[in-house]
Amino acid sequence: MKISKIMLFIAVLVLLVGAVSASSISTDADSDVDAAETVEDIQTVSQTDSIAHKSNVNNNIVKDKSNEKKAIASGSIQKDDDNANIKQATLTANSWETFVTAFNEAKTKTEDTIIFLEEGTYINNGTLTWDNSNIALCIDGNNQTINGNQTQVFRINRECSLVLKNITITNGLA
Repeated sequence: MKISKIMLFIAVLVLLVGAVSASSISTDADSDVDAAETVEDIQTVSQTDSIAHKSNVNNNIVKDKSNEKKAIASGSIQKDDDNANIKQATLTANSWETFVTAFNEAKTKTEDTIIFLEEGTYINNGTLTWDNSNIALCIDGNNQTINGNQTQVFRINRECSLVLKNITITNGLA
């Protein structure tokens, strides 16, 4: 019986503490605080601030883009669209023999070179070695096929770049 009296006393005590706390909050809300003072404490962002911020971001992007330095990784080709003065040699071939001639001529070039394969027959009769590390060679196959003739078609030395585009190589060795 004593335990139930103690439990009842604790429950009444908790209810009284809750009631006192609730009345304290109620009197704080009824105080004479000026609504204008409350509004002054709130920070607002106007639309003009937002637009000015966007403008600054765009200006920073333009500045960063104009100061951007482009790095060329070893063994890759990087095209700089902003530079209209890129020197590039172009050669064409319509058979394996003319392709070998164009390939060997590309080795002597000092600017990046593209060899365009025209419609023709391309049957390998020896491995072509690309060893010019100063330029990149791109072979645009124009959907032509090179028959590897059971031999290795290309050997690419270290630090050299050779890009094959729109070309199929069959019967070749690695």
